[in-house]
Amino acid sequence: MTLVELIIVMTLLVVLSGAIFGVLLRTERAQVFAETDTSLTGAGQDILEAIRGDVGRAFRLFVAGTEGAAYLSGLDRSSAPPLGNSRLPVLDTSLLFEKDIAGGETAGNLLLMAVHDRTDVFDLTGSGELRRTNVYRLVVWYLRPIPGSDPGKRIGSLDFVRWVSVPLADRNQVEEISDPGQRTALLVHLFNGDNPQDPALPFPPVRHLWRPGDPFPSAFLVVDSGGTTNAVPPGFELAMDPKRTRNGLLAHRGLAVASNLAGEEHGIARWSIRSDTGSGFPHGFESKILGPASARQVLLHFVLVSRRGEVPSELRNWADFQGLAETRDL
Repeated sequence: MTLVELIIVMTLLVVLSGAIFGVLLRTERAQVFAETDTSLTGAGQDILEAIRGDVGRAFRLFVAGTEGAAYLSGLDRSSAPPLGNSRLPVLDTSLLFEKDIAGGETAGNLLLMAVHDRTDVFDLTGSGELRRTNVYRLVVWYLRPIPGSDPGKRIGSLDFVRWVSVPLADRNQVEEISDPGQRTALLVHLFNGDNPQDPALPFPPVRHLWRPGDPFPSAFLVVDSGGTTNAVPPGFELAMDPKRTRNGLLAHRGLAVASNLAGEEHGIARWSIRSDTGSGFPHGFESKILGPASARQVLLHFVLVSRRGEVPSELRNWADFQGLAETRDL
């Protein structure tokens, strides 16, 4: 083989290798994109169904106003700090889901609700006189910045938090018990989390009573180990249940809620008025509440993205989700 022939062969091999490498690279990127798209769709559907499930179990939805603001500020969210500019939705009496207009904004970017957790059953006298007590939890869905990410600089910088409170026993039902000894026995039972039907599987202990409809914090009482109740201390904050709370549902999967930087072309501010002041609003999560108390409707809309794609050589995945949930607001 002459030198010229050798050079020609080597050149052809280099060109062919480059072409094969390019095909392999594009195939790999396509596979990653498809896998991420599947993950994004699945995550969004799971979140939508989880929020719908919470709303469906809710018996009270908190909206913008004095009561809603007091309850929201009274939750201990220090381990999962929310995004600034987070807002509760305003109750809309128009019975129509429409885009907000300036001066009449109703959309929020979080949801706060009280849900029924379980019904406790306890034999008050030991002779079969069963007493049923409702146990509740407060649940909040909101956005928080992913550590190390700035919503003002990166599209994929936000995550969902599902904050769940410690269990709360119905104060009205407990105080209806006129016999002090029976009331004390019930409170000790709730405090210890006893499960007479299956002692090996105790319930989460109940350390607070709550009267739905009363203002924060006077609606709460603290239960001690002896079955005595006391007023909550000054500066009381309702504690989080770390076993039930999910402090981030997306980042560990390489996904995120889109920030305002995604723009209206990707679904941002479909129902609300966008603001980039401070931490921005609404970003990729919007909520609206309307309808009478007997048939509340909650509109949910959020936009998810893959965290990859911040540089031009990477492809970004997008997914837009919208759903409607119904409940009663007692």
